[in-house]
Amino acid sequence: MISHTLRFWYFLCCDALSLTCAIYTLYVLLSNRILRRALNNHIFIVILFIVILYEMINIPFFLRNTFYDTPWLTSKDVYLFWTFFDYLLFVLQIELFAWATLERHILIFHDQWLITKRNRFLLHYLPIIIIIICNIIFYIVVYYGVPCDTSFDDFLRGSIYIPCIFYQTILGSFDLFVKQIIPTLIMIIASFTLIVRVAKQKARAQQMFRWKKYRKLTIQSISISAICILFNSPWIFTTLAFQCGAPLHVVLPILIYSNFIYYNITFCFPFVCYLTLPELRKKLKISIWHSRNRRQQIGPTQNRMNTERT
Repeated sequence: MISHTLRFWYFLCCDALSLTCAIYTLYVLLSNRILRRALNNHIFIVILFIVILYEMINIPFFLRNTFYDTPWLTSKDVYLFWTFFDYLLFVLQIELFAWATLERHILIFHDQWLITKRNRFLLHYLPIIIIIICNIIFYIVVYYGVPCDTSFDDFLRGSIYIPCIFYQTILGSFDLFVKQIIPTLIMIIASFTLIVRVAKQKARAQQMFRWKKYRKLTIQSISISAICILFNSPWIFTTLAFQCGAPLHVVLPILIYSNFIYYNITFCFPFVCYLTLPELRKKLKISIWHSRNRRQQIGPTQNRMNTERT
């Protein structure tokens, strides 16, 4: 079992750093007109909004429970909304990551498809809208449409809440395959094929300007896929074993550890987003440079004023 002290300080430090990076990155993307209108940044903006919501609302609840080592005494309706909110945002991140890796193929090799407003809506905006709306409706039905007496004790100890409709049922297996396994496979296949296609295109065209654009979008796709596959795989395999009939008391300790690990997807994404967008790094360097210049200018001015007074 992961100690409460380790869990608390790890979550607190990661959440503070990740939230700061997410807010700064989102601010730069929205405040800069060029970055805001770039199609390849839109999926990042949406996911950053989800990450900020997750880190500002969900993680503090876990921190509170972990710090006091006792569950928050409140109604089951609050716990139900908490579990609904936690799982919904987690799945949204995974599916939007998968769509981001697929969309990179369109942005790199078929950008002519997005010339018209109609095509931009159908191929760029509509998939994001569908993913968000369909998941909200699906999990409202799952969590609120079917009454459950399942205990929240495991969830409050850092594990998961399993709705009775998911408890080793066909719908639970459907959720695992459609919402997690298939998106993960899409990320793996789409990222691998993207690397191959970009390499062939680079060897064929030898256009350095276009290669810079290809390289940035490819790195974004690989980085997103890497953090998701690395931190979500233990959770997927453990949940799959449970859905296939493994007893809960056997898989529960592993679920707790894998649950602890998959939060790193949320914590790491803002840094991946920042590091794969060179425009953000340039803006930060310029801001630091201007700040240093101001301090250097203020220093000599104050010295001259002090000299004149004496």
